[in-house]
Amino acid sequence: MKALPSSQSRPAAQHSEIASLANSNTESVAKLSPVEKMSKEEAWESLSGLHPEQISLGKRVRDSIRTEWLDACHETSGAQSLVFALLLSHESSLAETEVALLADVLSANDLQNCRKWAQELQAIHSREKIALIDLSIPALRHLTPEQYQRFRYSTEKLIASDGVVDLFEFCLQRMLWRHLDHFYGLKKEPKIRFTKALQVRDSLAVLLSTVAGLQGDDSPTAVKDAFAQGAKTLKQTTSVHLDLLPPERCTLTEIEAALGKLSESSPLVQKALLEAACASVLHDEHISSREAEIVRALADTMHAPIPPFVRVS
Repeated sequence: MKALPSSQSRPAAQHSEIASLANSNTESVAKLSPVEKMSKEEAWESLSGLHPEQISLGKRVRDSIRTEWLDACHETSGAQSLVFALLLSHESSLAETEVALLADVLSANDLQNCRKWAQELQAIHSREKIALIDLSIPALRHLTPEQYQRFRYSTEKLIASDGVVDLFEFCLQRMLWRHLDHFYGLKKEPKIRFTKALQVRDSLAVLLSTVAGLQGDDSPTAVKDAFAQGAKTLKQTTSVHLDLLPPERCTLTEIEAALGKLSESSPLVQKALLEAACASVLHDEHISSREAEIVRALADTMHAPIPPFVRVS
């Protein structure tokens, strides 16, 4: 999998690089949810509430996760090891360097598990990765405040250690912090500061340009077509016009700042963005599991979690 440079001077939304996220793990993706044909209307229906099909999908996802990993989710050391394994580099030499950074946090046995799981977790479906994060959160709430600070610091070091950041893993990390920082008193729940899309126009442009960038491997025009569809949908609901931003305007720093503003926006503004993002990835009426899960991860990061995309009756 290609990764994205963590330097602020390099774009997080580099179209050809972000698009590679949607094409990885194809064998695992095919087991649970291949690229599907889905209309915008079907996507809206999928997001309108919790449907039996989504409950069934959740059960299938849980059943697909190894018992070893499920057991690890329920204890503090195992949960930490799983999270670290999800964030370790896919390059073996870099992964070994990163494992050494965890010696102060994990025992020798946990380090061994972390190293082994990092290899095995590379092949699993992105939906399973989100599930593992969700399942690990209750155990991670049993860390002492000092242990959590070390755990949080270690995740930051893993993200920055090799100078590259995978957008999906970046979102996984932010999802984790969203659920735990408030519990440990590091952050307060965001208050609504923005009630109109126009107030967060720049942030909307950053996020929608990033989502459109997932199409970059298809053709040079695919990004423009995806963005145009998303921008059209947003304008219909908010009357706000957006222009596609170049990659250098969509660094990880800007993505994080944009997510922060959207987390302080009203539910109507968040809904407008998510509908636009869905329209963007569905511009050709096909959505890959990777695209769907990145949209879900972005939604969770801005405090607006959405259910899985499924075709409902």
